[in-house]
Amino acid sequence: MGEKASGGTLIIDRGAQLVSQGTAMNPVVFTSDQVPAWRAPNDWGGIAVLGYAKNNQSNSITLSTNRDCSVTGGGTNNSDNSGVFKYMRIEYPRYGLSMNSIGNGTEFHHVEVLNAAENSLELYGGTVNFKYFISVNAKRSDILATHGNLSKGQYILGLRLDPLAYVSTGDLSNGIVFANNNDAGSNYASSAGADDGHTVLSNVSLFGPGYCGSTSYNSNFKYGVLFYHNAGGGVYNSIITGWREGLRLEDFAKDNADINYTVNASENTYYNNLQDYNPLTVWPANCATDIDDWMLGTSPSSCRQRNNQFSPTELGLSSTICGDFCTTSPSFVLNTSASGYDLAIPHYNLAADLSNVFFDAASYRGAFDNATDWGAGWANYCIEDISYCPEERRVGGTTGIKGMNMADNNGLILSPNPVHGITYAEFATEQAGQVTVTVVNSVGQVVRTLSHNATKGKQRVAVSTDGLSSGMYIINVDLSAGKAAHARVIVK
Repeated sequence: MGEKASGGTLIIDRGAQLVSQGTAMNPVVFTSDQVPAWRAPNDWGGIAVLGYAKNNQSNSITLSTNRDCSVTGGGTNNSDNSGVFKYMRIEYPRYGLSMNSIGNGTEFHHVEVLNAAENSLELYGGTVNFKYFISVNAKRSDILATHGNLSKGQYILGLRLDPLAYVSTGDLSNGIVFANNNDAGSNYASSAGADDGHTVLSNVSLFGPGYCGSTSYNSNFKYGVLFYHNAGGGVYNSIITGWREGLRLEDFAKDNADINYTVNASENTYYNNLQDYNPLTVWPANCATDIDDWMLGTSPSSCRQRNNQFSPTELGLSSTICGDFCTTSPSFVLNTSASGYDLAIPHYNLAADLSNVFFDAASYRGAFDNATDWGAGWANYCIEDISYCPEERRVGGTTGIKGMNMADNNGLILSPNPVHGITYAEFATEQAGQVTVTVVNSVGQVVRTLSHNATKGKQRVAVSTDGLSSGMYIINVDLSAGKAAHARVIVK
């Protein structure tokens, strides 16, 4: 469990490996140390993995922005192995899975990230390949691929149906973001001798905040797929739906949509976006007349994209995607017999990007076919009320107070803990009324008492430990109807 009080982050350094090897029915779960109903995005730092693969910053990238601990990755071994990441979930982190210069010797498949405060998956440089990835309600992006990343990915689901799952800074909130790097001073060019980034993704389903019918979602929700900062890469055989713009090309990235096939977006379906792509008029001289020619494939030039589909009649997807996931688990399997089903069949043999043996030649668009839910068993879309830690293990042990067992904490959380000064008692009440909070020392003496007028629901009460000797204390909250909650606090 990631510790909220310290913003704990699991860091796998260069040369080390993390073997997170769950199964379809028993995934490994990395989550917040908070109790159900108190967990939230940014409770802990997430997982940062550092490898020896190449990147385009002289093979050394240090990440420090919005991080309590800077981390550095990079080297010259594109086959580097940073371990096994399979059948696992990462819940309520700041950053989900940050992969800094990770090599293709790493095993990465069947991974889900839920409620990240920033990006669910970050690919900084490196060559790691992956399949079966799910991102649920990340606030910034489902996938960020940058700094010379050369990964390949297939079968990817991005859900952004929470109207509050957005950020208001930087590049704002998008589905998938491709960038070469962030060095505007060099026009986002790679360092001398380094490869430009070219991430290739196939069979992606990106559900934006407008998929279920809303047209008034926050303006910070932007693009299903964003190519910018001199980006290269490709997206194929995918469904992009419910975004302000389905596909966006910005700054130098648009210049890469040329006869060299540096930027590609073919065999994709755009559905129910406010705008399917941005209406650029300036276009590479050696390519199409404009983005319309490029996207629609009407240009005689060889750089045109192929078989993109706009506003089909019916995607053939279940209404459970727009329902209450805690009542009915969503189904993403295609219903190819649905009335009006109109999803085009992709043609894999047209894309050089997909000629690598890594890619399966799937005969459908999007992350799921019409038969198999590859998320069954290990993926979860309703995690709010899951209690991963039994109460007796969460608080542990007994106290010197007769009859007070630490298993009876009833959802009382103290943070920070250990404490020097003020700790906050967080709990919930079933009705409004007077609540009494007492601080008890290890021999049963009440050393501090305070009262709190509580409304019904969640409470947060400041408890001062100033003047108390260092040691262990019990904070007792007397609730209504004779109920009480207890938890241990360490005073430094």
